[in-house]
Amino acid sequence: MTRGSQSGGRTGGFVLLEVLVGLILLSLTLGLFALTLSFASRVAEAGRLRDRGAEIAVGTAAMSGWLAGALPLVQPRATERPLVMFEGLADRVSFVTLSNGDAQAGGILAITIASENTGTRGNGALVFGSSLLSIGAAALPVQNAGEVLARGVASATFSYFGSLEEGAPGRWHDEWRNSERLPSLVSLHISVIVERKLEDFELSFRIFTE
Repeated sequence: MTRGSQSGGRTGGFVLLEVLVGLILLSLTLGLFALTLSFASRVAEAGRLRDRGAEIAVGTAAMSGWLAGALPLVQPRATERPLVMFEGLADRVSFVTLSNGDAQAGGILAITIASENTGTRGNGALVFGSSLLSIGAAALPVQNAGEVLARGVASATFSYFGSLEEGAPGRWHDEWRNSERLPSLVSLHISVIVERKLEDFELSFRIFTE
């Protein structure tokens, strides 16, 4: 009886030990699985941030090149003042630039950059449109701005620095219209939503008028 009881106790002890080992292994497996999922999620988020950052960088480079080469072409119409073909608003900017034919057709281009469908849900975008400007055009053409520069845009606001009139001190303006000269700087404040987080960017573009 004693030997049988000892044998049964040892068997029960082994079973309990196996159960405990099994529970420990299961806990480690679940923990490793959760850690793997967390790491994969962080990697995916970093990839999305990297992709969004790369998209903004490419769009910024394109805008910088277009605005740096903005031309002070005068509208050929009978007015008291020779107004340049440049219209800057809070949500869009239209101007004329010179293209070397790399990304767009070569020649004098009319470019429009605009914000579209912006809001707190981040479904908006920064878009652009371009078209060749015919010689003797009386005004900037209406652009179909359908090419995307940046996605996930919550807000995008342009502002302009310079002197609207001869002799006036340079300052920031919410709009730049009906002027004889181009602005010196174009600023873009853009907010982009990435993984439910709002990322703000303040971009400035120089216009070389000389």
